Amino acid sequence: MIKKVTLLGLGFGLIAAGIAGISMSVVEKKGKDALKQMETLQQENQSAAAEEWKKIEEKRQEVEKLAAGVEAEKRRVREEQRRAQEELRAREANLARKKLEMPGTKAASSQTAGEKGKKGKATKTTLASRDSGKKQGTAAASGRSRSVKASKARDEDGFRWISRKAGAEAARISRPVKYHNLRTRELVLAEPLDYGPHSVRVRIRVWKDQRLIKDTTITISEDALRGPGPTRHGRGRDFA
Repeated sequence: MIKKVTLLGLGFGLIAAGIAGISMSVVEKKGKDALKQMETLQQENQSAAAEEWKKIEEKRQEVEKLAAGVEAEKRRVREEQRRAQEELRAREANLARKKLEMPGTKAASSQTAGEKGKKGKATKTTLASRDSGKKQGTAAASGRSRSVKASKARDEDGFRWISRKAGAEAARISRPVKYHNLRTRELVLAEPLDYGPHSVRVRIRVWKDQRLIKDTTITISEDALRGPGPTRHGRGRDFA
């Protein structure tokens, strides 16, 4: 009986040892598989990092090439500018040298000494004629200036008069009024803007040769609106 119990205990021990060995082998195999998987992942990460680093290095080289090309282009442009400036200076110096070497310049310089004495004698005789010519020219210029100023003053007075006339008519009839100056080719347009208690604001624009030359606003008082109304409402009229 004791022998059977001993054999039975020994059998159970062997079974337990076998189970433990199997468990250890399974754990060891799983550990090896996990280690292999980690090594595979590490290798893949290293490959991906190497590939990414390779791309970054290629981009860096491309950027360096572009920068080198830009710098070379800058140097070329600066060199061309320097050459152009040198050529321009050389041409200017050549032109100046040719001017100095012209026969007329030499003849003029050789004749200067001889002409100085003659000019000294003729100066007294020509001063009076020059003074008289200057006086005549000054008088003529002042006459022309006065005539121009008078013409401008007349035109300005005419513009003010026709502006007030057109503005008053436009305010009375509440419509735009046009006037055309046949002499100066000017077109005057008066348009009422707004009405106040005792006055009317009117916009006056003037065109000359189809170009706007004046744009202003005037105020027509109530007294100016009491005059007789126009015979043709809103139509263009000529004035001199």
